[in-house]
Amino acid sequence: MAEPDGVLRPGIVHRLDKDTSGVMVVARTPFSRTALSRQFKDRVVKKTYLAIVKGKVARERLTIEHPVGRHPIERKRMSVRSNAPRDAVSHIAVLARFDPTATDDAGTSLVRVKPDTGRMHQIRVHLASVGHPCLGDPLSPAGAACAGTFDHASAIGRASGVHRAAAR
Repeated sequence: MAEPDGVLRPGIVHRLDKDTSGVMVVARTPFSRTALSRQFKDRVVKKTYLAIVKGKVARERLTIEHPVGRHPIERKRMSVRSNAPRDAVSHIAVLARFDPTATDDAGTSLVRVKPDTGRMHQIRVHLASVGHPCLGDPLSPAGAACAGTFDHASAIGRASGVHRAAAR
């Protein structure tokens, strides 16, 4: 895409939230930027995230269908207790459970999250709403108290097939 100075630069199609790691999608040409942006807008692109969460998630699979919106009091936070929420759906699968350690008395779980919707902070809000905040999540008091990193995209691709991408 041409910038105001006339130089062609690649276009960022999919960005990461602050303090997260994962997959970024960058278009090399204006045509690919337009096509990729359309695929994200039309929800053709499917995303898969990995997160380490506090506690042992009891069920192997669960779907969280809580609307997400701005917290009614703390406007910079997102919450399932919003006055103006938007529908949000996340599918969770437990990949591994880890026993408690000397510094963690609840254990942890490695989960794969596939969101149907893409609300701001949806994954961290959904997981915290069922009692399993992401470790290292600076926006969750329970998650921030734990050492670790927040969720990251581990794969991104079209609905017809996911293409694995290297995550940091």
